[in-house]
Amino acid sequence: MTATARRSADGQLVADGVVDAALPDEYGCAWVLLLLHEQPSSRQELGERLRLLGLVEHDPGRLPGTLRRLEWGGLVRAVAGDADAPATTYHLTALGTERLGAVAVDVRATRALLGWFLARCGERFAGARGARG
Repeated sequence: MTATARRSADGQLVADGVVDAALPDEYGCAWVLLLLHEQPSSRQELGERLRLLGLVEHDPGRLPGTLRRLEWGGLVRAVAGDADAPATTYHLTALGTERLGAVAVDVRATRALLGWFLARCGERFAGARGARG
């Protein structure tokens, strides 16, 4: 279902319809949630922190869209800047913290499955690697 968004009386984005929190770039979103859990940040600060982690966005429009979807989903809250700090700052919500915890559980399970997969591949292909070398 496609969701539309509107601003509530207090200026927050509100989704009309259902927003699926499992976005196509789920792990990119998870990184944004984790970074906001560590420290509320502006879009520019988030972009820099992602770059320092080696998670460079190839599409400059991707991070703003990700933040907008996370806000529509109630996972982050945008706080407008003021005269001292004009940039909008993004904060993780309680729902965002809950989602981040669920992603962490999924990543742990995936890590275990990948470990088993690689162990089984290693058993079967250990000789093939040396033969090609």
